[in-house]
Amino acid sequence: MDMYKVENLSYSELCETNKYSFFMKRQDDRYDVFSKGLKEGVQFKFLSNDMGTHSDEYLEIFLNDMKEVSKEFIVKGNEFYFISVLMLLIFLDVNNSGDLLKGGYAYVSHVQGFFTFFKKYEGIKEYYEKKYQENHVNIEKIYKKYLEVKLKNIWIYREVRDIIENLKVIIRPDIENNNIHFLKYKESGKDMDGLLYKSKFHKKMGSGIDFEDIEFKINRFILICEYFFLKNMGLSYKDRTFMCFCIYRYIEEIYNFSYDT
Repeated sequence: MDMYKVENLSYSELCETNKYSFFMKRQDDRYDVFSKGLKEGVQFKFLSNDMGTHSDEYLEIFLNDMKEVSKEFIVKGNEFYFISVLMLLIFLDVNNSGDLLKGGYAYVSHVQGFFTFFKKYEGIKEYYEKKYQENHVNIEKIYKKYLEVKLKNIWIYREVRDIIENLKVIIRPDIENNNIHFLKYKESGKDMDGLLYKSKFHKKMGSGIDFEDIEFKINRFILICEYFFLKNMGLSYKDRTFMCFCIYRYIEEIYNFSYDT
């Protein structure tokens, strides 16, 4: 893995340069900007402690490849939430070969797991549903934009599709050889089983998922990279969870389907 020079730049300074590999948003107007190619500097190390060194190798490739896409979050800063939801829809599409209904299960799992951290489990679900209904018009607008970029094969859709399809190919050997590790809750020392027991969705789906399936692991790693990218763009865990909720609820509506949560 490469060594990186890290500079802390303002929004205006970031907009004026193209000599970087990727960036991480830190505060409202500050960014950690990573530039590779140095003999000395900061080593790329974000996932390897939990997932092995190969995980960082592929995350590094992904973040570097996503440089042009990341610029959309800069030039459209006043439309941050719009572009974030749009990106989550594009990710869902590309990850699942266009099958949003199938892909939606990943976002349901993410959201329902988040809900279990609240003492009033049903209360947080009701709150999210209320906020979803309040934002329904906006979600519909973004979904229409997603259809446009897909049907017209606009560059951002092509770019993300090509990057993810390539990543799926190159990570497969290391997934098959168990060189990329996935944290198992029972081995983590965390009482996650009790939390997930509160989730009707996880109780139902848990017994039907083969967590050692290669395709499942590939998609799981891709999703980790995508969430990491969105975090770098400045999307908080809480906001991402709400966006995922809105997306899967909208999918339920357009397909007249229920994920039975």
